Amino acid sequence: MANCRACSPAKIGEKLKNKQNLQVLLTLVGVAAGIALGFGLRAANLSQEQLRYVALPGTLFLRALNSMVIPVIVSSIICGFAALKGTSKGKILLKTMVYYIMTTFLAAITGVLLCLALKPGVGINASDVNVTSSEAKAKLISASPNAMDALHDMLMNLVPENVFKATMYKYKTERVSLEDINMQLKGFNTSSNITLLSELKTVAKSQQLEGPNYMGLISLGIIFGCVLGNMGAEGRVIIDFSSEVFKLTTRIILYLMWLAPVGLAFLIAPNIIKVENLEDTIEKLGIYLVTVIMGFSVHLLFSLSLIYFIIVRKNPFIFFAGMSQALLTMLGTASSSVTLPVTMKCVEENNKVDKRITSFLLPIGATINMDGTALYEAVSAIFIAQLNGYPTDFGTLVTISFTATAASIGTAGVPMSSLITILIVLQACGLPTTDWYLLLSVDWILSRGQGLINILGDSVGAAVIEKLSRDDLIPSSAQENEDEEENLYKTNYDKNPV
Repeated sequence: MANCRACSPAKIGEKLKNKQNLQVLLTLVGVAAGIALGFGLRAANLSQEQLRYVALPGTLFLRALNSMVIPVIVSSIICGFAALKGTSKGKILLKTMVYYIMTTFLAAITGVLLCLALKPGVGINASDVNVTSSEAKAKLISASPNAMDALHDMLMNLVPENVFKATMYKYKTERVSLEDINMQLKGFNTSSNITLLSELKTVAKSQQLEGPNYMGLISLGIIFGCVLGNMGAEGRVIIDFSSEVFKLTTRIILYLMWLAPVGLAFLIAPNIIKVENLEDTIEKLGIYLVTVIMGFSVHLLFSLSLIYFIIVRKNPFIFFAGMSQALLTMLGTASSSVTLPVTMKCVEENNKVDKRITSFLLPIGATINMDGTALYEAVSAIFIAQLNGYPTDFGTLVTISFTATAASIGTAGVPMSSLITILIVLQACGLPTTDWYLLLSVDWILSRGQGLINILGDSVGAAVIEKLSRDDLIPSSAQENEDEEENLYKTNYDKNPV
């Protein structure tokens, strides 16, 4: 009898919550230790070789977490779409797209309004802000796309030619300079070729870039899930297999998060150590930094909080507190894609959002819903315009808002990716593209802010869509069985903690 009372759901839930709180506390300690270690070692002037060994524990943790992303994305999307009724799939997906576009555009508008109020680029000389190394500048400029290239790449990645290749490579258009082409064509000298090349500055060159094609994997997952859901008993085997893969990866992530304090400490420290001219950068780009960070705060505390409160009718700050472990992980990894498994865990377990919503909405959101990125791109475009004395009339501001919203969709959730898409916004608005690389010096700070807002935007969206889709989420026997299995797992985990 005593054993039954000890294993009561209330006792199990309380002990599990205590373990989760301990994980969050240890993760917070790890982040603080990483910041302290980073600033403490800046004076040591470590070499690149020494810095590589300092970063090793963090790199190993990041690789382990990254290895779980693809299994989580594919299995969760297949299970999520297969579990929904035939007509509810389209309804929920439509609501999701409307929410994503609305909040992303709202973030871009917030950035534009703050730029008009604070004028971060007025009174600053571009030559005084050039704190970016020539090597980093050359690397960034070589990756510069244009708007049509970005759209072309997005569509190509959306339809992968090989499902296995999509786990390792993505399609990317690279711009090759005229000088490079002339070197390659040396000896192939005809008048027609000379005439053609003389009219071009760069030529598009298609290539396969190393790294998972998340957009292609998501589109395939949606198709598989929808078809399997309509196959009835014939598709049950694959659905059950996907469900077990998802449970397996979730359990592995639960174990990995006990290593997060050490991993995050040694991810954050090297990033602080290797920043050049930290004091000069903050001094010269201080108003720009304040504008972006204030934009993040306004979008979170007003836009997302109000949307959550009005629709869900709950305290948004309690919801945000439930996301603390995912947010702390984001500070170390600087990647919303890598943090996705932890985000799903927080939304489902801490904030009790239906798994049938989170299993497909969060992976899609991590790929296309970029509130923080849209705000960052809008502020950066106006900052560069003000820096060069370009007028920003109403038409330009509207164009920046729409272009920043569109360019942020599909931006990879990894550091520096938004810097490249800023060029698309500048080109579309006819703004100068000569000084955009200046932002590289503060990207290590702002990329983490973008990621935090992107994660919270996705998570709030999951709660909002769940509330708006109650009629489409009729509990099924399969869902009830899954919940029973989850409760049994929590009981076993409580008895045998890591």
